[in-house]
Amino acid sequence: MTAEDDEGILLALQYRDRVRRIRLWRPVPILQELITALEEEFPMLEYLYIRPLTKPDTSLTLPKTLQAPHLNYLILHNFAFPIGSQLLTTATALVTLSLYSTQSDIPP
Repeated sequence: MTAEDDEGILLALQYRDRVRRIRLWRPVPILQELITALEEEFPMLEYLYIRPLTKPDTSLTLPKTLQAPHLNYLILHNFAFPIGSQLLTTATALVTLSLYSTQSDIPP
């Protein structure tokens, strides 16, 4: 994929009311940029899969403001899942939750 492809993904994510599936498998620096576009509500989102190409030294985190009331599948690899995230409280149709090598933001 090219930088133009990544710009196209960012553009597509601006149409929140149309996006049903998001599957991102990109290098960490690019994922960090794409994840920032996942703020606020995606009213039609049913499937969210995010995985870095390589295991990062620092954790990726979803925005706390991300909401997806129709989310059925949430699969995250190597993420810090924010406690108090609106995502799980608004995803009333969640069927599959897979968190691989994730960390919560609970202090040790």
